[in-house]
Amino acid sequence: MKTARQKKAMAIAEWVQQDILSARSLPGTVIGSEMQLCEKYRVGRTAFREATRILQFRGVARMRRGPNGGLVVAAPNHDDLLASLATLLRADEAAKHLSETRCVLTSIASRLSRNPALMSIASTLESLCGIVLRPDEDPRTRELRNDMPLKFGSSRADGIARHVIARIRTSALREGTRLGSEADLCARYDVGIPVARQVIRLLEESGVIDCRRGRGRGLFVRKPGTETVTLALASSLVNCGATTRESWLLGQLLNVEIVVLAAARGVPPQNQQSLLRLMTPTAARAPTDAADILAIDKTVDECAPNPILLTILQSLKTYSRLRNPDRDATLTRYASACGPEFLASTRAVAGAILSGDGHAAGQAQRHKNALFFERVAQFAPSAPQRAAR
Repeated sequence: MKTARQKKAMAIAEWVQQDILSARSLPGTVIGSEMQLCEKYRVGRTAFREATRILQFRGVARMRRGPNGGLVVAAPNHDDLLASLATLLRADEAAKHLSETRCVLTSIASRLSRNPALMSIASTLESLCGIVLRPDEDPRTRELRNDMPLKFGSSRADGIARHVIARIRTSALREGTRLGSEADLCARYDVGIPVARQVIRLLEESGVIDCRRGRGRGLFVRKPGTETVTLALASSLVNCGATTRESWLLGQLLNVEIVVLAAARGVPPQNQQSLLRLMTPTAARAPTDAADILAIDKTVDECAPNPILLTILQSLKTYSRLRNPDRDATLTRYASACGPEFLASTRAVAGAILSGDGHAAGQAQRHKNALFFERVAQFAPSAPQRAAR
């Protein structure tokens, strides 16, 4: 269980990363001194320094000491992005999910040419395939699999955390598998308790383990979260120069592909329950603001049977939000005027998914997209036009 200080540090890291992304800060930019940033985010130095360690582990920023020091925006690290995406894939399903993602992006490319966001994501996917599907050709992965001596990154804790993450993925460890205790971590990597605790915090922040205290305590594999990877992928879109319109058009087409897959493949029981609640008049109400719109959309998005496709979709939405500061105000105006219509069109998509009809799900999602963009244009004249079908 995370402490209050850990939760605060993670929240600060998210705020800083989002601010860097929305401001499109260039690598090497000093965004403030430790004192200035503590005041800006209204936190103490201890929590902020822990947040800085998280940002450094993500490859987002680092603290530079000295007279001209401060928190410095780091140059994007392609290897770090690939490592983050790889955590979403279990070894026994990696080939299927990557092949499926490649097919989806190829299909979209035939209808959406020269889209920088699509080209950037497709390039990242090919690099990911090279690492995950052919691990023996990648020296970093071969080193991990043969348990050879570690080459640590910017700090010993960083290196160990990356090693553990790779071991979880390459060993296809299931959710709930016990990895050992803090003492086991110390013994395996020959480190003291302070370093081991830094490693555990980084692994918790990466969303790959739960740390349980008390009886039955230890480190347990958890289903990887997508929040960190989503921001990392959104940051890569900044560097490719994609406009908000281009990212929205790609997201619109990806939405259709995801609901078709969800209907054809079936959704897990917990997602079925969420869709059923959405279909029940007494359990779901028409949205009245941006938060409601996003929550309803998320219920459908999370039915995606492919973690890479879901992460790409979420990163596109994150990118659009950070590039368009008026988005939430526009969505709130839209919800106030068209909430019942939005809910009805979403229910049509959910019903088709639950019935297992991929064709109907795709048609319903296309209709919802068309209706949504037509209506939103009334509240935001610069809203993207519909993508080609």
